[in-house]
Amino acid sequence: MGVRAFVPRSLKTSKPQTNLLHLVSRTKHAFGPTSRSRAHTPKWVPPKERIKWWNITPGDKVRMITGKDEFKKKDRIEVAEVDREKNWLYLKDGPQHKIAVANPMHEPDIPRFNLSPMPVHYSNVQLYIGDFEFPPLEGETEPRILPVYATRVQRTTPTYIKGLGRYVFTRYAAATSPALPPKYDEDGDRVRIEIPWPESKPRERADPGPHDTTAEEALKITWVPPAPTLNPGLHKPDEPTPENKYLETAGADPSQPMEHFVARELSSYWSRASRTKRWQQREPYRLVRLERAIRKEVKQSEAYADGRTYKEIKLEATWKFDRAEEERWKRKRVLRLMRTPKGKKIARKMRRHMLKKLKKMDKLNQIVLKPAKNQYIPPGMNVIDEVPYASAQSEQVLRKSRGKGSGTGKGKMRN
Repeated sequence: MGVRAFVPRSLKTSKPQTNLLHLVSRTKHAFGPTSRSRAHTPKWVPPKERIKWWNITPGDKVRMITGKDEFKKKDRIEVAEVDREKNWLYLKDGPQHKIAVANPMHEPDIPRFNLSPMPVHYSNVQLYIGDFEFPPLEGETEPRILPVYATRVQRTTPTYIKGLGRYVFTRYAAATSPALPPKYDEDGDRVRIEIPWPESKPRERADPGPHDTTAEEALKITWVPPAPTLNPGLHKPDEPTPENKYLETAGADPSQPMEHFVARELSSYWSRASRTKRWQQREPYRLVRLERAIRKEVKQSEAYADGRTYKEIKLEATWKFDRAEEERWKRKRVLRLMRTPKGKKIARKMRRHMLKKLKKMDKLNQIVLKPAKNQYIPPGMNVIDEVPYASAQSEQVLRKSRGKGSGTGKGKMRN
């Protein structure tokens, strides 16, 4: 199964980046079938133009640098969701578009429009770093506290942490607006400004309802396992197994606790463990048949004296045995299919086709030809002098055509 099978239909999410599935190439039909309606169809972004490592995650705060002035003046707008396949962000207090609501009965309680968040491109926002202190302006004495945004972001090499189930890396502000004065450490190296990741909010759990089981009820002990004497490894060889013993006494003693030897009944027939167990049971029989096929091939080689080595004989015998096993399993599957309703339908269809072929062959065998000029009659074909026609009308038409042709020909000859 390819990687495309695991790609969800929509990559719009409110979670941090956990994989790189947004880089998988998908056709343009993933956005819906082509139609002549005037509905907005988002532009398909090629995988090479998609952002591989996102420095903005849901929960971050940004500001818009393009768009309407009312949104450009807003500071610290929180990111609600991101769409990594289209390089889009959805802001909580960002631009919205109106969606008309159908109200055929003209009810006053139903609003005319619903507001839906409008996507903003990744390049049209700047990431919020924090509030920093700046020197006062001319004529002022108090310092200014201004929000600072990153105009260019750098990051470390991403590392996948299996325990967290996502990629982890550190992001730094390479350039800011307004510009911050550079800072240096004791060695004279410039100190980069680290941008902290947003804190993950705990999941809000709803209060238990009337149909929910409380924690106190779930922790109560309502069943006690049977005594150790029922353990499968502690019974005598001449006694029946505890499982059979339970099945024999289950109807007679209703007060006996529930059976705990139900692994075989509840386990899936097609699970990996069940299939492995059946394969282990079949394998000894397969090896015995394979050895028998190799001995038979050795005897044939000695009888014909073909001069093959034992290794060549073994390889050829194994190849023949595998082909025979494959054919045997195919026949088994066909027989199993023919017992199903679908197989019975296929058998009826094959029977109809066979009857049609038989009827066609009967018609060919019963066909009768009339000898004519420049005609080859196959051996065994029935030949008669006159062809019986279905009606008198057809005979009359044929007679007229013969008389007309013969008369015209004679007239030409006489002339």
